[in-house]
This record gives sequence, structure tokens and C-alpha cells, in this order.
Amino acid sequence: MANSSTIKDELKEISPLIAGIEPVNLFKVPGGYFDGFAEGLMNKLRADTAENPVSELTVLSPLLAGLDKKLPYSAPDGYFQDLSENIVTGVKAIDFVNEELENMIPAMSGLQNRKTYTVPKGYFEAFPQKMVQLAKAQQPGKVISMNFAKRVVRYAAAAALMGVMAIGAWFYTSDKTPKGIANASAIEAETAGKVKALPDAEIAAYADVNSWGIPSASSIVADDITENNMNDLFADVSDEELQRYIEQHGGPALTTNN
Repeated sequence: MANSSTIKDELKEISPLIAGIEPVNLFKVPGGYFDGFAEGLMNKLRADTAENPVSELTVLSPLLAGLDKKLPYSAPDGYFQDLSENIVTGVKAIDFVNEELENMIPAMSGLQNRKTYTVPKGYFEAFPQKMVQLAKAQQPGKVISMNFAKRVVRYAAAAALMGVMAIGAWFYTSDKTPKGIANASAIEAETAGKVKALPDAEIAAYADVNSWGIPSASSIVADDITENNMNDLFADVSDEELQRYIEQHGGPALTTNN
């Protein structure tokens, strides 16, 4: 005990850090190591004195000894019989290619070591600045033409006018007697009276439900349709086509002023 105390005192004077370390065993063995130690040692001794590799493998590793003895790799039938001939053929092909490359025309030989793609001089030096300029550049807004809405209005007005002309032609040809004319006048007067008696709210609701898909007044501003507007609407329709339509529906002859 006295020697132990002396050693501790000396260790504290030499290295207080080491003296403060707890006395713990740094090495250890797995649990049950010594239980099978004797048997394992005897198996190794028997393996050294085994008569053949099979017996030695059985002693060292029964798992490996129980595996199938089939080879994991195999070669096709007759592979090694034609192997030498195939090697010679491959070598001759390589020599032929090298000979052709050496004897090619000068123009082709110059292209052999030439780079396929090139970039302008200083391209990569100016590349970052160019990308920044492209990113800062403002793209102008796309202008959308309103010709489509204008064409819709023209077609709608043309359809309405053709409808009025068709109704007038029907009344004109259906009954030309004074009685028929009186009846038509009475119907027209009665219809006009009923329309005038309708409230504005009902007329607006009917227009909303039965709209033709024409853009609203907030998006398209149009003047009242005049005689000049009507001429513009029928600018693409020839006089012959209008005359043919009136003749087919029994209307009066068309008189044009050129």
C-alpha cells in the first residue's frame, strides 16, 4: 500500500492530468469469448492436420463447406477452340485501320486533330456582361389588335339588317291586298305599343340574357350607325349578290348609285 501511495504521489508531481484519469480497463473481449475458446482452438489445430482441403474447410467454416460446388461462370461451347483465331482476326482489323489512317489523303489527315466546334475570340470573357445586359433589357408589351371585335359588330349589324329585309320581303309578297296591308299595319302598331309599355329594367334584363357575345361599351366605343357606316358594312358584298338575295326572297329590285 505504501508503494502504491508513493507511486500516485510521484505521478501527481510528474503529470497531474494523467494522475486524475480513472483506473479503467481499456481492453475487453466479447461476452462468452472464453466459453468457446477451447473448442475454437482445437478446430484450428485439427485444420492444420486435415488430410484434404474439404476436411479443412469443414472444420473452419461449415457454412462455406455446405455451399454448392457449381462454378458461377461458364464459357460457350467451343469458345477456347476459336479464341486464337478470333484474336488474330481482331489484330489484323486494327492493323488495317491504322494503315488506312496513315495513308489517307493530306486533307483528311489534317482534319484528324482539328476541333469540331469553335467559339469567337473573347466569347467567354464577355459572356457574363452580355447576359446581364440581356436580363436588364425591358421587353415591350405585346399589342393586341381589336379587329376581331370590330368584325363581330359588322357581322351582327349585317345579320340584323338582313333579317329586317327578309321580314319586309315576306310581308311584301305574302299579302298585297288592302286588307293584308291593314293587318300588317295593325300588327306593327300593336307590337310598337307593347314594346313602349315595357319597363326599362325588363328590357335591360332581356338584353343581358340574350346577348350575342359582343364586347361591352367599356372596351369598344362605336358611333351611331349612319348611312356611311352601312356602306362600310356592306363594302365586301357586291351589288349582284344583294340583287340575287332580293330576287330569291321576292323583294323589290335593287337600285344602286355608282
